[in-house]
Amino acid sequence: MTSGVLNEIAVDTFGSPSGPTIIFVHGGGIAGWSWRPQAQAFLDYHCLVPDLPGHGKSLAAGVCTVERGAGVVAELIRTRANDGKAHVVGLSLGGQITIQLLATAPEVVDSAVVSGTNVHPLSWARVFMPLVRVSVPLLRIRWFARLQAKAFSVPDDCMEDYLRDSFATDAGLLQGMVESSLSYRMPRGLPADKRVLVLAGSREVKAMFRSARDLTQAMPLAVARVAPKARHTWNFEFPDLFNRSVRSWIRGSALPAELQPLP
Repeated sequence: MTSGVLNEIAVDTFGSPSGPTIIFVHGGGIAGWSWRPQAQAFLDYHCLVPDLPGHGKSLAAGVCTVERGAGVVAELIRTRANDGKAHVVGLSLGGQITIQLLATAPEVVDSAVVSGTNVHPLSWARVFMPLVRVSVPLLRIRWFARLQAKAFSVPDDCMEDYLRDSFATDAGLLQGMVESSLSYRMPRGLPADKRVLVLAGSREVKAMFRSARDLTQAMPLAVARVAPKARHTWNFEFPDLFNRSVRSWIRGSALPAELQPLP
């Protein structure tokens, strides 16, 4: 990861400049604005919210593979986080990037929370991939993009951000990112000494539960929980529960009682 590439990445900062650092890593096809429901909840922390390469305001930075995203986040923590370490919160693609970061640069991670994180290649990925490029023109149609946003539970105050990014979708960048995410597998060398909270919404696909189970088996200090009635982007659906879950884990206190054991 070179500083030149890092300079192409847009990063929003909020909260306390002197507090412990949290870095929020967004999912594929959206951008840092997707953490807006979390922004006001963590003002006592020093929060970094990047737009990953090929997303949002970092569109010109090229394709975001899981491995490249992990390199970007590692360098961002080293250069911008207080004490060169951070608590890392990742959703979907951001969760995969966080897992990769734990395998390749564990020294920059204080603790981690990942949600909706698949670590097994999906058998139907090859069939799905040709459809990605074909779907891009639809993403530039306002009514279709709004339907997609509603399916992802995007709140009204983030709708224009979603539509702007949807209209700017680059077919090549999208295909490269999706291919990397769908083919991602759990890396070797995950650390035994890092606290990791592995979350999934109860209404997610079963692959997320299998991945959560395997991640807890690979990392002794990992804990898996399920958010009831929640879908993939439940930081939008149930922001209060999501925020309390993250805060409790970072502080090392009891997790919210609403969270359920992995089925």
